[in-house]
Amino acid sequence: MRENPALFMEPSVRSKSEVLDDLGRANELYIRVWDQIKAAE
Repeated sequence: MRENPALFMEPSVRSKSEVLDDLGRANELYIRVWDQIKAAE
């Protein structure tokens, strides 16, 4: 399991990554707005 890069990223990859926080109840709004943005493309 420790060899799985999806679970244990190299520090060089992790430094370029973005962590998403749990938005709680606001997550529904986030998804709805993001869907609208994607539909506008």
